[in-house]
Amino acid sequence: MPTTLFTPQWLLNHGLLSKTEADNAKIHVISPKITSFDIAEWGKLEIRPDRLVFGTVSDSHHEIIKDIVLSLITAVEGNELNFLGVNFTYHFTVSENDYLDIGRKLAPFENWANIISNPKMERIEMVQEERSDGHKGKVRIRVQPSRLIEKLGVEFRINNHFERVGVADQSSKEFINLLNNFWFEAQDEANKKFNFFLTNLDIT
Repeated sequence: MPTTLFTPQWLLNHGLLSKTEADNAKIHVISPKITSFDIAEWGKLEIRPDRLVFGTVSDSHHEIIKDIVLSLITAVEGNELNFLGVNFTYHFTVSENDYLDIGRKLAPFENWANIISNPKMERIEMVQEERSDGHKGKVRIRVQPSRLIEKLGVEFRINNHFERVGVADQSSKEFINLLNNFWFEAQDEANKKFNFFLTNLDIT
């Protein structure tokens, strides 16, 4: 993937950013090995020859993120794309009792008796090896202390992982179709999983 091509100016020229957003983007680095910059307070873009990551902390910008990702994939049409991830992360605060109970319920502490003293769960990851929507790939869910909330914060992260099924030179079209068909239901599905998690663990 041509990392030096995709700059804030490129996004502006394709109608994906406003002039103010492009002019004020915080560029960390633009080089053949990596391009990385922030867009205002809502977006972070990192491009490497073999990887593209775009993230936002703003729900209202999900549609813009979709448009940018589709444009980036279209721009590299003909290149081999093998994987696509659509991820959602939830950060929330709980009571001290619930904070400890999450660890006890997900990784029962009694199973660690005589192994370590006063055990605490640091991170747990569950994997669904086959997707239930017919696409090739996996669903991973990780629970760990929040990186954003210092005290009694929990992070719940859903990784929708998709793998290419068609021929390499048609992979960009395959993932464009997948994004167009999956994007609008992705957040609803993630919200359902998150709410089930809270309900199953009796977290209020």
